[in-house]
Amino acid sequence: MSSEKIKFKEQSRAKRYIRLDPFLKQIFLSTASDFVKLILNANPTKIKRLPEEIQFIKQLRPDLLFLIFFKNKRFILHIEFQAQSDKKIAQRMLLYKVAIKNQYDIETFQAVLWFGKGKPPPSTYKDYTTTHRFVVIDMKRLGLNTFIKSENPLFVILGLISAKRERDIELIKRRLKELSSGQREYDELLKNLALYAEMLKIKLRKPMIPKIQIPIEKLTSYKIGFSKGKREGKMEGIKEGLKEAILLDFDTKFGNGESKIKSMKKELKKLLDRAEDLKKLKKIKSFILSASDPDEFIKKTKEYLKTK
Repeated sequence: MSSEKIKFKEQSRAKRYIRLDPFLKQIFLSTASDFVKLILNANPTKIKRLPEEIQFIKQLRPDLLFLIFFKNKRFILHIEFQAQSDKKIAQRMLLYKVAIKNQYDIETFQAVLWFGKGKPPPSTYKDYTTTHRFVVIDMKRLGLNTFIKSENPLFVILGLISAKRERDIELIKRRLKELSSGQREYDELLKNLALYAEMLKIKLRKPMIPKIQIPIEKLTSYKIGFSKGKREGKMEGIKEGLKEAILLDFDTKFGNGESKIKSMKKELKKLLDRAEDLKKLKKIKSFILSASDPDEFIKKTKEYLKTK
């Protein structure tokens, strides 16, 4: 394989995991108490989120930091998400530990949550003079029941990583239905389930996720990308987030793994690159809701871009 192709593949994988990070982060913030109990195997009296920026020689940004309170003690819980192999993760955990201690002067408990395939990373950094240990949790090995019994639907969605059979996915859907206040909320949760599956490259058969026609700006995952772009003050970031949301909606409504759909998705990406502003992208997004099939959607998008 040529070096150019290898580089492209690496960039593609990196982009997928960059997309996964903010999605997981938002879900974890919505399910903080569930995960803190899971990691610590205990019930704190109080959980307080801390800023993720750490000044230590250079600025570091851990994925999540929480200040955990128990009756007789308190400490910081540091969480890192990993979905691909990283040889330097153990070394980074040591650096984070020193930086957090330097800034807050509080004991720190560290956990790496492994969402990738294959063997999780080592839980120890060791050289000639230093040994540093932290916890690594393989999310696949937690078992579906760990997630299903939760009262938080976003935490239930994370159980997809433990699903081994189609029946497991049906259990997740059934639980989401039980936790939903109505059909509209259930539809949104199914879309988030589809997004999570796509990010982790878990294939769902089309009948498992029915066609859903709800505005994508109501989708939790869309709000994550859109608000992230706004916070950073980058119009390009907002546009890219909207493009990703349109592609997701296209895949959710029409995608079933057929080569034709994959080809049309590539064509759609090129069309979206021609839309220079948010107004055009929002208009294209509206075509997904009204189109009865992918051909109609692509046709409407082409005609709209031609007239503008």
